[in-house]
Amino acid sequence: MKLKKLHLNSIKQFALLLLLLIFFSNCKKDTEVSGVVLDSITKKPLEGIEVRLYHFHEASFASIFLHDKFLGKTITNADGTFYIKDYNGKANHVHAKWDWTSSSEYTNITTGESQRIDNAKGNNVELYVTQESKVLFKNRNVNPYDNNDLFKMNEDVFAGSNVNTSFFSEPRSANTDAYFLYYVTRNGVETGYWTPLIYVSSDTTTIYELDY
Repeated sequence: MKLKKLHLNSIKQFALLLLLLIFFSNCKKDTEVSGVVLDSITKKPLEGIEVRLYHFHEASFASIFLHDKFLGKTITNADGTFYIKDYNGKANHVHAKWDWTSSSEYTNITTGESQRIDNAKGNNVELYVTQESKVLFKNRNVNPYDNNDLFKMNEDVFAGSNVNTSFFSEPRSANTDAYFLYYVTRNGVETGYWTPLIYVSSDTTTIYELDY
């Protein structure tokens, strides 16, 4: 009887020890995730980019019942650097994204990068984002036929013999050159044209005067 009691106590002690080990293994120290966000083309540091920390669960049957957890966010400094406190050291992904900013002059859209990080190596992370900008076209119909003349680029359509207007293009990768396709209809005949290469800037509004 005494032996049986001792054996039962040993099992209880082992179970308690196991629970304590699991508990302390999950109680990780607070750490800091730091790094820099760079433009994917120019490799220059970017200010004002939002950086977020997440804990993503590995794909498994159990992960169906678990939710990915948002752990915190910050904004990059003037030199592109960022620092985020990772409480309990549970972060395994860091994500940079600047959804959009706009002013009266231009629109700048940015897509970002998500990167897996090691809990023990959360410093000096390099994240790259691809900036996209819209070109401001200034249109003029300099060779009119009649009021049925049409100009079309993407969803923008302008009609008439005396067109003098401005519009933004669809977004393109910034800090690089791009062609733009447009169509002109005169006397019922539609013809497609490509613009010359236009440099798309992320810092200022790219303005292109398009006479057709």
